[in-house]
Amino acid sequence: MIIILFTVQVCFVSALESGFSTEKMSSDEQKNIISHLRIEQTDKEPKNNALLCFDVSNNGYVAIGSESLPKKNISVYDEKGSFIYGYNLKSDGSFGVGWKNDFLVIYLVRENAAITINNNGDVLLCEEIKDTAENSSYWNNEIFSAERTRNNTRYTMKNKSKLLNIFATSYSVLERTDESGVSTVYDNSSNYEIKLIAECLGIIVIIIIAIVCLTKQFKKRKIDP
Repeated sequence: MIIILFTVQVCFVSALESGFSTEKMSSDEQKNIISHLRIEQTDKEPKNNALLCFDVSNNGYVAIGSESLPKKNISVYDEKGSFIYGYNLKSDGSFGVGWKNDFLVIYLVRENAAITINNNGDVLLCEEIKDTAENSSYWNNEIFSAERTRNNTRYTMKNKSKLLNIFATSYSVLERTDESGVSTVYDNSSNYEIKLIAECLGIIVIIIIAIVCLTKQFKKRKIDP
């Protein structure tokens, strides 16, 4: 990956201005974050990944953020839902994606950073996201929103199981709804939801076992003089 950090110019920053309020980051901080992120472009579409976030460009391109431990993935699809290219990256925390014109922006929660890259995965800009109430609201209501509307077309991340939609923090399906009806951009429901249900059942079993053990101990203490 080639790192291209421009000298900040007013015209460049305004062109890539996001909904976040940001500030300059020192050169050492930028290099540290980017070197640990290890962004790599790939032409292979990831399979069986849980959907974490997404954004849609003005020309209808869809960028989907997903996870397949230990890597995070970003996949780009055209307006017909065909995979074009993607990126692999390493991040210990949550992340979001966004389009700014033709550039993709990776938002890192733990580092409070906004990293703008081009199609080749070259870093164009690395800024610090300020810790403000407005930015916190933008994280929750925009970056991690399960729904977007672009050019009168609604895009929605969901799980086919209504129960999973209540509790899940990740999704298996991305749907597009326009005047012609509903179409699917990405669907991994058959693999993802079975896995998630199994994990939920495992947690429930552990909780039940813990309750039974605590109840037995409590009864034993009452019986013992």
